[in-house]
Amino acid sequence: MARSAAHFSGTGAGPITLVMISFGADPMTGRASALAAGHGFLMGWAFAIAGDMLYYAVIAVTTLSLSRYFRDPNTAEWIVLGAMIAVPLIVRSLRAPRKIQGRPDIP
Repeated sequence: MARSAAHFSGTGAGPITLVMISFGADPMTGRASALAAGHGFLMGWAFAIAGDMLYYAVIAVTTLSLSRYFRDPNTAEWIVLGAMIAVPLIVRSLRAPRKIQGRPDIP
């Protein structure tokens, strides 16, 4: 049992992976992932906050860049907010497995 569990020791995920988990989900998920990967309390929070700040930076830069094309800045905000909601739904629907016609046992 020790031989088969040996490859699970140490940190499982690196800093970039943990920052991207926090970027894609939320800081609490990033923090839990860092804890599960074997990182300490302080580094776990650092990865989670870094991912959250990266997400904020992407949204801020996108909104500011898009607001150049509209007279009303609220229009750019609503477009970015709509994209934040719609893009993950679209990507998820495109990545979902398709059912094969005539084969009910295959999803």
